[in-house]
Amino acid sequence: MSGTDVAESKPDAGGGDVAGTRPRSAVARSGVLRAGGLLRPAARTARPFLTGTDRGPLAGRVLWVASLAPVCVLSGVVFAAFPLAALGVFRPVVVLPVAAVVALVMLWLGLALLRRQRIAAPWWSVVATFAVAVGSGLFTAFTHSEHVIPRRDAGSYIQIAYWLAHHHGLTYPYPLAAFGPTPGDLGFGSPAFYEHGSQLVPQFMTGWPVLLGIVDWGWGWGGMLVLPAVIGACAILAVAGLTARLVGACWAPLAALLLAGAWPVLRVAQSTFSEPLALLILAGGSCLLVDLVVALRRGGGETAPAGLGPIRRHAFVAGLVLAGGELVRLDFGIDFALALPVLAGLWLVRRAAVWPFLVGAAISGGLALVDAGFVTRPYVQVNISSVKLMVVAMVGVIAVTLIGALVTKRYGRSLWVSRWWRIVPIVGGCAVLVVALGFVIRPYVSVDHSTTDAGVMQFTETAQARLGLPLDGSRGYAEQSLWWVSWYLGWPVLAAALVGAVALTVRVLRGRDLAWASVLLVYLCSSVLVLLRPGITPDHPWADRRLVVEVLPGMVLFATWAVAAGNRLARAEMRKLADRFAAAGSGATRARGVGLVALPWVATAAVAVAMLVPIWKATGPVASDRTELGELAAMREVCAALRPNDSVVLTDTLFAPTIRNQCQLPVASLIEQSPASVDQVVASIRTAGRTPVIAGTQYDPLHAMGLRATRVMKLRTRQDQQQLVRRPSGTMALNIDFWVARP
Repeated sequence: MSGTDVAESKPDAGGGDVAGTRPRSAVARSGVLRAGGLLRPAARTARPFLTGTDRGPLAGRVLWVASLAPVCVLSGVVFAAFPLAALGVFRPVVVLPVAAVVALVMLWLGLALLRRQRIAAPWWSVVATFAVAVGSGLFTAFTHSEHVIPRRDAGSYIQIAYWLAHHHGLTYPYPLAAFGPTPGDLGFGSPAFYEHGSQLVPQFMTGWPVLLGIVDWGWGWGGMLVLPAVIGACAILAVAGLTARLVGACWAPLAALLLAGAWPVLRVAQSTFSEPLALLILAGGSCLLVDLVVALRRGGGETAPAGLGPIRRHAFVAGLVLAGGELVRLDFGIDFALALPVLAGLWLVRRAAVWPFLVGAAISGGLALVDAGFVTRPYVQVNISSVKLMVVAMVGVIAVTLIGALVTKRYGRSLWVSRWWRIVPIVGGCAVLVVALGFVIRPYVSVDHSTTDAGVMQFTETAQARLGLPLDGSRGYAEQSLWWVSWYLGWPVLAAALVGAVALTVRVLRGRDLAWASVLLVYLCSSVLVLLRPGITPDHPWADRRLVVEVLPGMVLFATWAVAAGNRLARAEMRKLADRFAAAGSGATRARGVGLVALPWVATAAVAVAMLVPIWKATGPVASDRTELGELAAMREVCAALRPNDSVVLTDTLFAPTIRNQCQLPVASLIEQSPASVDQVVASIRTAGRTPVIAGTQYDPLHAMGLRATRVMKLRTRQDQQQLVRRPSGTMALNIDFWVARP
């Protein structure tokens, strides 16, 4: 199938939704772009909608709806719940009805083009796609981790969500009264929570914790731990739906299988990371944008007034979803900005969808700015270097988009028909090839020394010492980022993805396959930026999270297109040979022709197997490894060892969120750890009428301060490996104790 397998139904009466029904003035207005081949009528490129038992409209609609409904519903819940959380009224009686209404409205908006947009899909491909997505979701649900102690981000997210669900707001005032009038120098910050003024504020953007918090109301810890698996399955459906729109529904199961088999995608769905939701938002938002472009092109430019309502509603929700990703992921702004050139292309031909898209983006983007500027401001400040780079990149993309749009509007016809433009597609394809080759040779010509954070440098040196590597805490290992991708997708997928990216770049710049424009810009350019500067602690599989949202799905999309294009070319050539044999007349010759027709499918199956084998080799041995098991029980043991009147002072902050959230006791950390400071804080707590407790995960600091400590919790479990230069092959030991002293 070609990339034009997204088809629309017959136009509504008076809708004017097919090429040739526009007024002559509208055709004239878009003639500038049409002359350059950047906009072609649907009648020249779109396949007719296929009907019948094999490719009926119902199968395609099922896949179309399944790829959009989850992102619309979940985005609506986030948009409704975040303001309530920020205002401190995050209660079931308020949040649930408001979120339900907003989610239903978002679903109605997102499915506005249901009567127009359909995917020509055989039932077998829809069933196979659902089987992959559901199977992946069930597997990750049954093998989920129990990462609830906030050693790293997954535990931090779930602790923030628990606090939000049970205390109705995001902030927490310091419990100064519980530590008496003169406690000395205490700290109240901890993993997952920053000190800000006189309050603690959550560490991350709020979109993901509000979803986890809502689930906690109904299903508790188990529901929160399984939610990433459910969202991960929806994200695979969204990528498969995007593949069906751009490549063809027959190829959706292959794309779903390639992506679901990649271990980083599986791993983030086994823990409460935000990446599954970000992956769903980007893929689902891309589906919305592709549907918008296709609908407008098939409307022939200026859609008749009777057909503008659904298009405007669809454009509005597309802007909401794509800009709203910033509520989930701090650097999502780059992905949104890279979609703007497509919006500028629509503006050039005076598309009615541009302003609704921008209004939707302004609403959700405004919510994200409130989150970043007020609710989670310390988190933004800690990551200010990355934020500055993101802002610079966004401003650059927007500036280039505006300049390009104005130049095109002024000189469009002469620009696109000029002789020199003919080489631009070739130059673009060569540029993609050069960048790819640069990533291949990068490890041999450069060494990354981008790490400057003292904590990350210390962690890196500890891992290097354990692995027998030279000690250099400044190493970020970013020069090996393409090798990270090869570990999990394999070189056959990367080679096919390169062919697809180069060919699609040439085709889009020639004005063909324009539905690919937004996907090519977002996934290709974002992948380049991520691979250039991953910006994450470089141990694996931790660092591989950075590949999940843009890099891995982008590679899968481009590789799937390349396989499908090769299949189509081979079938066309074999069909010609088969026709020659059929003309020869003999039975044996005709049989040989039938065999030639089947040969491309045999070759395609072999290519698919060659792509899947490296993925299975990387994922199979580690897919079922469960990590952090026993942490829920460990938290209960810690709380059982404490009493309702205790004021807890810690020598380290690992269990501070647990004591504050689950034990519901006042907790602080001792900044200066000496016998004198212990005596001071103990006396101050007793003055407040409470019982002092000094505790921590290590015995030695307590003993050094003259305290007699008792171990109340002993956890022996497994965690992800912390590899630096090779693919993880399993898990490693994780030992956590908790010691309590009652002076």
